[in-house]
Parts: sequence; C-alpha cells; structure tokens
Amino acid sequence: MEGLRCACVLASILLSVGTADHAPALVWGTHKGDPRGHPPALESVAPERFRRLVENTAGHGQKSLVIAFFEKNLSLEDFSWRDSDDKIAFPRLRTASSSAPSTSFFPSVQAPLKALRSLQEDGYDVHHVDLQTQNHDALRIPHGERSLVIVELDDAKTNEDRPDMLRRHDDIIGKMYSESVRRGSQVTAIYTGHHPSWVEAETPRQHRVRRLLAEDANNTVSGTLWRSNDSSVLFYSKSIPYVERGGIRTNLSAPLEVLSVVNDSLQTVKISFAGDISLQVEFPVSGGYWSIGPVTLVSGGNEASLKTYPAVEAPLNFSYHCSQSVVFSSAPGNASLVFDSFQVQPFLGEPSFGDTYDCVWFFTSVMWSAFFVTLLLGSILVWGLGMILNIRTMDQFDDPKGKTIQVTTSE
Repeated sequence: MEGLRCACVLASILLSVGTADHAPALVWGTHKGDPRGHPPALESVAPERFRRLVENTAGHGQKSLVIAFFEKNLSLEDFSWRDSDDKIAFPRLRTASSSAPSTSFFPSVQAPLKALRSLQEDGYDVHHVDLQTQNHDALRIPHGERSLVIVELDDAKTNEDRPDMLRRHDDIIGKMYSESVRRGSQVTAIYTGHHPSWVEAETPRQHRVRRLLAEDANNTVSGTLWRSNDSSVLFYSKSIPYVERGGIRTNLSAPLEVLSVVNDSLQTVKISFAGDISLQVEFPVSGGYWSIGPVTLVSGGNEASLKTYPAVEAPLNFSYHCSQSVVFSSAPGNASLVFDSFQVQPFLGEPSFGDTYDCVWFFTSVMWSAFFVTLLLGSILVWGLGMILNIRTMDQFDDPKGKTIQVTTSE
C-alpha cells in the first residue's frame, strides 16, 4: 500500500485531469489478468479501454462476478490520506488488494459507470444496490453466470466527516468482497467514483513522446501497413518492404494473410505473401521489454534465419520506430529483409500504435561532435585567459638622476 500511496501522491502532482467525469479506480480480483495491455501510469483511460481492462481482470469464466463500489466523489488524495496517528482510510481495502492475485490502480478513468454498464453487451446481468435504501448486512449478492453488481455508496451521514465515512465504506467493501470470495466465485472488485472531489480548469497537455503512426489503423496512411487478423500487432514501412535473395529483389506489397498467436510471454506472427514467400516473426517478452527474435524467411522452399543489429526492442505498450533502414540479414549474407522508416508494435490492446521508442540514441553523433568541439574551444579559451592573466607588467622604471636599476635573475 506504500507503493500505492506514493503513486497517488505522484499522480496528483503530475496528472491534470480537469474534467468532472474522471475519477481514480482501484481494480483487484481473484483471477490473474494479463498486465501487458495496461496504459502508462499517468494516462487517462477511456471508457472502452477501461471496459477491456476489467474484462481482462475478470477473465472469461461463466461464473465471474464483478462488484463495483461507487463513491459519489473520489480523488487521489483519498487514497494517500493519513491521520495524525498515521492511519489510512482503507485498511481492509489495503489488505484485500495486496493479497489479491491481480491488482491495478488507474489515476484517471473517464466515465467508469458508462464503461461498466457496457459489460451488459457481453452477457453480464447488471444489478444495482443503493445503500440509502438497502442494508448491506442483509444484501444477497447474486452468484449466477456473469453478474455485475453496482453498489452506490451514497449514504453520507450528517454527523461524520469524510475520513469516517470512507472507513465505514471500507468496512462494507471488505465484508462484501470476503463474502463473495468465500462462496467460491471468481470475483473482481472495483472501487471508484462518479466524480472527483474537486474539478480544476482543464489545460491542454503536450506529449513529449512522439506518436508517429499512433492513430486508428483503419485510417489511410502513406506507406505500407501490415495488421494481424486480431489487430494485436502492426508493422509499418514508409516504402514497400522487400526481400533480396541471390541478387533477386522481391517486393512485399500486400500480404495474403497475417496470423498471430499470443501466449503469456511470446507472440508469434506468420505473414504469407504471393509467390510462395512467408515470414515468421517472434516477439518474446523479458523484463518488461518486448523484442524481435530471429525472423524466419521461407522463399521457394528454402528457409533462412534473419537477424538485425542493433536488436529491435521496446518497453511493453510502446512501439519501436527507426527512421533509418532496418535490415534483417542471414549469417552468410545471401538473404535480407529491408524496411524503410520501420515501426512495429506487438501485444496491442487496440488497433493503433502507442508512444514510440526510437532507435536513435539520446547522444547522437552530431551531439557528440558538438560536445567535443565546444570542449576544445572552451579549453583554448581557458588557456588563453590563463596566459593573459599571467602577463606581468613593469613596476620599476629608470631615473636619469638616480642610480641604474639592477635587475636580478629572479625578477
């Protein structure tokens, strides 16, 4: 929970939400979801994306139960608040979320209620509970096939302050979640709000990271775009990629089929082209980064393993981009695959590129050249100033009426 508290404080400083329908959301459950589709920490989550994240956490079981607890107002500061005795407002929530197999925190979710109601399209039975009219002790939570229970925590009392109300709600959430888990259901719990506690004036945010082709893949783009059958991987090249083998160049303009198979830590993509040419690309995941393994080229019944240097890799949820030509070649050098202004991203949750991880190092050759030239000129300037400061002017002069000046060797 200390990590969650630090994340809340950081997000409250850096994240400017600014609209009345955004609220933080804590999602935890008994099913271990796939974290690869999660957005960056400070990115606002749209309703459709939040729905997919909840479905990923809930799993696809026929007896999955989703319980959503909605405060009327909820902000990041509620999670990081502590009293004078260093006690938090959500002790039971901390215990439940820290021991759950899957826990995710989103600082800003747009219209979470709208996102959850759309689960009805996936066969969820939606039930509403209002604590103003129903006693949670006598509440019977449905445990049928794919149920969504929306609990409205809108029962503030006139004789209690906000921390006391949040602690009371924390006790309700802990009891209802524990009871649902005890009954053997596959439970996913969500704690969020309808609105933030206060709304700031919205200011436009500027992205420091380029999103070169970060747009809907259905849009028309200038270049060659390959997309898998499930839209989980995208390849882009400014010009038509080509294969060169034995001095013969073959353009790979339009693939006949792009098939993708995704496992926990590996995505395999097979791309078929006319002329009995196919590519098999593997995207292994390690340490939070994905990379491209050896590319298998099959042409005319002959198979070749292609590699590139430096390796193509990027953090999860980022796309790899290189403005230069990216060449995959075999060890003997008799086969190669060439992309111009290459961009690729696997493990996609939506059919568009994410933020880019560029192949150009931070210190480019131009920057190093400028640095060394500046260092050289600065050194010459310092040496020159030192020489000027060490010039000694005459402090004695001949007097025609006096004795001749005697200058010793030490002077």
